[in-house]
Amino acid sequence: MARYIPFLRWKRGEKIAIGNLSVSAKQNVVPLICLATDQYTAKAATATRPAMTAAEAFIDELLAKWGATDFYLDASGVGQGAVHHPIIDIAASARARNARLIPATSLTAPLQYQQAVANVVLANGTGVGLRVDLQDVTSAATWIGSWPHPVASTDLIADFSNSMGMVAALGASVDHAFGNLHLGNQWRTVTMAGTSNAR
Repeated sequence: MARYIPFLRWKRGEKIAIGNLSVSAKQNVVPLICLATDQYTAKAATATRPAMTAAEAFIDELLAKWGATDFYLDASGVGQGAVHHPIIDIAASARARNARLIPATSLTAPLQYQQAVANVVLANGTGVGLRVDLQDVTSAATWIGSWPHPVASTDLIADFSNSMGMVAALGASVDHAFGNLHLGNQWRTVTMAGTSNAR
């Protein structure tokens, strides 16, 4: 089954766009939200709403814009240096509201974040998303032994950034890389995605 994974930085225009999608348009779409510190803020109390922590505010907005269907969250850009990584609080808020959070990470993410993701994977039971680049795809046999999660519950997301045109032009070479992907049919899913580095 073909899937579309849009990479979102959780900015205003993106929120409006996914909030306007119809139910049918959301089928087979699983957004990957790359959360940064600027998009992770608490909300003060108002006359009609109590104060919300940053984790509660994010999940509240996510449910309002996307709903309770699957989404990936890469929060490696939030809470650097914090003893307790924010993704743990976000995941707890998601579970409390029945939001289907799948934590996402990369091979080079900070160790503290990797440990927090492992905690979320155990608590959520929704598996994990692994973002890799083309070099990672072709060298999977060298790092798969140190990947801490079962391959069968890992969604492999090949993120080719704004090099997607160049990758597509490689044609047969890319076909060969994916056709011979290490443990190719054992990953839960394998998706090729292109993103933009624009901020």
